[in-house]
Order: sequence, then structure tokens, then C-alpha cells
Amino acid sequence: MNTTSIHLIGISWYSETDYPKLLKLFTDYQKLPTTYKKWLEAAQNTEQRLRIQHPNAILIRVPLTPAEFKQWCINEKVQPDAQARMRYANTMAYHIHTQTLKTTH
Repeated sequence: MNTTSIHLIGISWYSETDYPKLLKLFTDYQKLPTTYKKWLEAAQNTEQRLRIQHPNAILIRVPLTPAEFKQWCINEKVQPDAQARMRYANTMAYHIHTQTLKTTH
């Protein structure tokens, strides 16, 4: 039996209007750029680097909103920090990808 493994990488993606609210929510806000413009530039660079490092992976931008992420952190009993953002993005990327497969097949 031939099985194909798919490597999904979720990338937390913020809207410009949500960015200040997210910084207030994140416990590690000091590690992030202070402006959305600087964050966007860094995020795009990270995305490009990941595409080079993982050419066969599927990268999915995962919208992260303050209310949804806060509730997810409460449900998962985790602090809203970088580790939680990564876990959230990868979990949601899987769900997004699964839903996309269901609607296209």
C-alpha cells in the first residue's frame, strides 16, 4: 500500500486591526514587533524561509483573532505565548486543510 504523508505548517496570521489587541493578549508581547508593518515584514520573511526550508510542505496562513485565540488558550489550559500560537496555527492548519479536501473531493 502506498501512503503519502503531507507536511502541513500553520503560520499565525494577524490582521492589522487585531494586532494591537493581540499584543495586549500575548504574555510574550515584548518578543514581537511593536507595529503591524514590522510584524508583517517579519512574517513574510519567515514564510519565505519556511518555503525554502520545507519545499514539499503545505504552508497555511491561519487567521488568529483575539477572541478565538483567547478562548482556545482557556480551553487548552495554556498561556497565550509563542508556543501556544504555534500549536494553534498547526492545529487550525490541519482543520483548514481537511475542510478544503472535503469541499474539493
